[in-house]
Amino acid sequence: MGSTTASMAKEYILPRRILASFKAENGAALLKDGYDQPVLHAEAFCTLQAGGYILLDFGTEISGGAQLIVYHCGEKRNAEIRIRFGESAMEARADLGEKNAGNDHAVRDAVIYVSRFGQDEYGNTGFRFIRVDNADSVPISFLQIKAVWNKRIIDRAGRFSCGDGTVDKIYETGAHTVYLNMQNYIYDGVKRDRLVWMGDLHPEISAIAMLYGYDGIVEKTLDFMRDGYGPDTWMNGIPSYSMWWLITHRTWYGHFGNAGYLARQKGYMKKLALNLAAAVRPDGSYALDERFFDWPSRGFADAENCGVHALLVIALRAAAEMLRLLGEEAAAGACLSSALRLEKNAPDFRKGNKGSAALLVLAGLADAETADRELFRGGADGVSPFMAYYIFSAMAKAGNTGGALRVLKEYYGAMLSLGATSFWEAFDIDWLKGAKPVDALLEAGEYDVHGDNGKHCYTGYRNSLCHGWACGFVAFLYERVLGIRILEPGCKKLRISPDLGDLKWAEGTMPTPYGTIRVRAEKKKNGQTETEVYPPSEKIEIVRRNEYGG
Repeated sequence: MGSTTASMAKEYILPRRILASFKAENGAALLKDGYDQPVLHAEAFCTLQAGGYILLDFGTEISGGAQLIVYHCGEKRNAEIRIRFGESAMEARADLGEKNAGNDHAVRDAVIYVSRFGQDEYGNTGFRFIRVDNADSVPISFLQIKAVWNKRIIDRAGRFSCGDGTVDKIYETGAHTVYLNMQNYIYDGVKRDRLVWMGDLHPEISAIAMLYGYDGIVEKTLDFMRDGYGPDTWMNGIPSYSMWWLITHRTWYGHFGNAGYLARQKGYMKKLALNLAAAVRPDGSYALDERFFDWPSRGFADAENCGVHALLVIALRAAAEMLRLLGEEAAAGACLSSALRLEKNAPDFRKGNKGSAALLVLAGLADAETADRELFRGGADGVSPFMAYYIFSAMAKAGNTGGALRVLKEYYGAMLSLGATSFWEAFDIDWLKGAKPVDALLEAGEYDVHGDNGKHCYTGYRNSLCHGWACGFVAFLYERVLGIRILEPGCKKLRISPDLGDLKWAEGTMPTPYGTIRVRAEKKKNGQTETEVYPPSEKIEIVRRNEYGG
């Protein structure tokens, strides 16, 4: 059914350019692929004198480290260098503690030894830039300094294009971002967090299903969370994260219909779902003290309540559906009963923010058109990378796919304009004002879009510029723009109802258990959308609808 283990490979990448150097001789030698092995006699090499440094730009976000091929260390056999990795040029220049630069989750700043005629690899982090300083008293000559990209060997079956260069680049950057975070498990970020946070996985896994199809890393990651937390303990210590586990299972089962895998979750799923159902009081409120669901809502009680209330409804419905498939009618009924009580006590979306309001819309607890008219029309203001998928989907449910695409271009296009080659953990559209790209070297006191922003856990350089949760919009492009909606688990029945918004055409491929489906939609002069569908198998039933259906 697809890959179940992580096969890894290394790709060695030359620097694209030298951003800065000091007491560095013949730095241009590092830009040419001259050596992949130390030699006794070399003609081209870069020498860093004592106290010298060189700052290299590798052109794109990479997960991995550096390869250092050394020629000579003066009269020494070994010499000390300082190596710094950065997702921005300024992070690669920063000292530990400066604007929250640190070695949390992955070491980005270290003093290490290199050896003459040595070929060493160091580092396991997310980066685009590397700065190497000669921390010794002797000159050090390098034959090469390359980035080592630790790549998972996996084919991408999903493709999307629409002729709008910005949207197409956003899609490809999103695909690159989630790919970097598919390693031994599905990570949050390759710089930080190299942890499995259940509350952050749904946008990533939704994108993975569209891009790569079935992949065992998803089930491995979901099982890792299940096995690490008993059903009486909230995943990652947060109730909403256990809700996301149920929701994510429903999404994954919808794509691939793996009944055997679902059956293995039965005992845990039943107990967890009943614990959530029991948290719903008779009046439709819920007894959960911790109401965290995303950082922009943190500390805003009404927004937190709206988001968790909606998630609880979605999770209980998802659990009821799966438990019914597993023959657990009584447990399914308890979940539905609790969901109905919550529905009767739905909070006002106006008391929330865009993210929590979007969840209320998708849960069916708020009118989509009213929410779109009163809250979602403010452009990219109030959008966050984690909640973007849900905000865009709620706008599309209101029939405003065109508006969602415009916000997608404004928001993610702003990151691209700042030099992003992967999408960020956190980004506010206001950060764009007066900002220079992440590959710029700034003067003292000059505004630094990476180092001078953020809050909560993502202040300054600790903010990850490669975060998988930012890529849920990939699923939005498939589900709402191409209009590929799953009506029966395992893609046995699909509804195709494209909604192009302002686009003239869009086409894409999406993997299914029966092969790759291709959809192309194009607006004709009469205003109608003509849709071509190429299913991979007669086993997939295609239902066509021209109008958008929520």
